[in-house]
Amino acid sequence: MTGAAMRRAGSAVGLLASLAGLPVLLDAAAGPPTLAGLPTWGWVVAGLRDQYLPVDPLLVALGVLAWGLWAYAVLVTVLRIVAVVAARRGVAGSAGLLAFSNLVTLPREPAGLHEPRSGVTRHPRRPPGGGADPRGTAGVGSRPHHAERRPYRHHPRPT
Repeated sequence: MTGAAMRRAGSAVGLLASLAGLPVLLDAAAGPPTLAGLPTWGWVVAGLRDQYLPVDPLLVALGVLAWGLWAYAVLVTVLRIVAVVAARRGVAGSAGLLAFSNLVTLPREPAGLHEPRSGVTRHPRRPPGGGADPRGTAGVGSRPHHAERRPYRHHPRPT
């Protein structure tokens, strides 16, 4: 088994263990999912008037939210598995199902969330022959077209 296949198998086992084990933890922490005990509008008005909010209804609301997020995770996972299997088998309508799955699934990584950690910088590609810079700036022709390794600089602490 290759490293990529091992990572995929480990990810699948971790996902299934999380989706199967989370209800046990939620049941122990928040109880079974129920709408009884949720805050009412009168509770909110009385709390704002008296400047006191009991914690129990807020904990019930938090438990219902946690159960809802778990249900969303299960639904999205099952939908994604069905869409990918249908697309691989060439089932009619699988492209629409895959598009819907992409729509309701959170993106893997928001743009700009992670910066490179290794000191490798990437420069935009330019057409062969030194064409115009894709960013529209001039005078940047001396930059390399490949990743450039910057040395790590360690600054020792003064003793």
